[in-house]
Amino acid sequence: MVCKDGGQEPLAITRVWQKWRFSAPQTHLWLIKVWFSASTFVVIIATFAKPENVGGKRKNHILNQARMTMKRNYLYLVSIFFVLFSNDILGQQNLFNIPSGDITNSKKIFYQHQLNLYSDKLESKAHLVYGLGKGWDAGINLVGKGFYFSPEWRALLNDDPNKGALYPILMGTLQKQFKINEHFAINVGGQGGYNLSNKLANKEINYYLYGIGIYYFMKGKSRIVGGLYQTNRMFVGNGSTFGAQLGYEINLSKRWYLMGDWISGNNDSSVGVFGGMYNLTKRVQLCAGLLVPNPNTPKPMGIVLELNLLGWDAF
Repeated sequence: MVCKDGGQEPLAITRVWQKWRFSAPQTHLWLIKVWFSASTFVVIIATFAKPENVGGKRKNHILNQARMTMKRNYLYLVSIFFVLFSNDILGQQNLFNIPSGDITNSKKIFYQHQLNLYSDKLESKAHLVYGLGKGWDAGINLVGKGFYFSPEWRALLNDDPNKGALYPILMGTLQKQFKINEHFAINVGGQGGYNLSNKLANKEINYYLYGIGIYYFMKGKSRIVGGLYQTNRMFVGNGSTFGAQLGYEINLSKRWYLMGDWISGNNDSSVGVFGGMYNLTKRVQLCAGLLVPNPNTPKPMGIVLELNLLGWDAF
């Protein structure tokens, strides 16, 4: 979701563009450095925990190799940091599980991260979108990355379609918007990619196609989204592969919004999420909701947490 300034005209949801610089970049670089220092520590400990690696020259070689690897990764991430955040950033986002209808502006990018917490596992979804111009945008989604923590810790992985939806999945995305007027727009788009199996024979094509209409009201500060989707069993598991999707975003105040969405059917993605969003700062949004599965859906109830980093002032 995207918030709007009170003084914006209708459709301000998709038109609030401003230059963004982090107010204290040295703090973020310090956090990156701490992260990689901790990573180096973990690699070294894990390496020396193996009995075959305990030895003078061998130990020094592995230690130097680990340090060089972490330094190289640190430089890579710093470079990415400056590429992503030294220029103005514009966004396209989902509500929780369905597209919000926003299109990323030409030659701009936006990143969003979502966590789904269940009684026995944690799922992670990452979205990176690039604006192509003329109402088009494209991106990359990494869906289904995470881990089980009950009854034992293990990574999320399923590359057998007979056991349900495949995960994790790396997908490309493409979306086009047709603006009808200041209150209404139509979007068509899709996602497609392969599951990240270690075995080439177990990789399968996954896709999710959709068409939605977006109605804007309250001077462009609120919206209702509705449309249809078509997918395949590899992406959503057993159950329906065609259905409806609905969503809403209602402005309550400068900082608070109600937000929710619902996907019909009885597949692994057929759930509703009902919650809201809070503007933590002018450029950071925190979203949370209760995930409620449809009847006969294999997905359990859960909690959805979402972090949005905006490239403009939300209020």
